[in-house]
Amino acid sequence: MLRLGGTIDFDRVFCLTAGDLALLSIAFRITGASGPDGVPTDLTGTTCELVRRQPDGAWKYVIDHPFAGPART
Repeated sequence: MLRLGGTIDFDRVFCLTAGDLALLSIAFRITGASGPDGVPTDLTGTTCELVRRQPDGAWKYVIDHPFAGPART
C-alpha cells in the first residue's frame, strides 16, 4: 500500500486491550494514490489488527488485515 503513494486519513474505530494483547481497527481513506498501471486511484476501508506487547514495551503485529471491513462514511 505504501507504494501507491498519496495521503492517508484515518479514524480509530476501536482499541481493545487484554493484558499484552490489543485488537485495533481504523477506518481509512487514501487519496491521490496511483495504481500499478499509473492510473489515479483512491482507497477506503476498515482494518483489523492484533498486536502483542513485547518485553521491552514495544507493540508488534501478530495479524494485520488491511481490508477487514467496508469503508465507513
